[in-house]
Amino acid sequence: MATPQLRSGVDITLKPASAAPLRLLGIHLKSGCFAGSAAKACPVLLEQWPALEAWIDAAASGPERFAILGDWNRRLGLADDPLWAEIDDGEPANADLRLTDDGVAPECDPRYDSFIDHIVLDKRAAASLAGFAETRYAPGEKHYSDHCPIAVTLAP
Repeated sequence: MATPQLRSGVDITLKPASAAPLRLLGIHLKSGCFAGSAAKACPVLLEQWPALEAWIDAAASGPERFAILGDWNRRLGLADDPLWAEIDDGEPANADLRLTDDGVAPECDPRYDSFIDHIVLDKRAAASLAGFAETRYAPGEKHYSDHCPIAVTLAP
């Protein structure tokens, strides 16, 4: 049964001339369940998780490398996050995922000590990871979002 509060994602495949295709899933998950599972918003996020894991498992079984990017509204980089462990289970083999901001502290806003926006790569895409970057606003510059953009560079 569909839940009206759930947000849709977008699934596209890039086919660059100089590299293998890259499948992208853009997501915006339920806010308010940043860690643990006791917060009021957690039941909705937990309802989204099986669909995300099913997408990952299907994509990992497919022929194209992939990335999942967007507003996860979850601190996946915290030690022993059970939701991260559930999707990064290595089954199938290409579902051995890489959290591109792992070990990196955000610098955009001093109020936040960990990312909730993430770019996650499958095993194949992770092999070509060349860099991670966070764009920061200049002092006094207008912030157009409560998030600072993040990006990865993949080698061809």
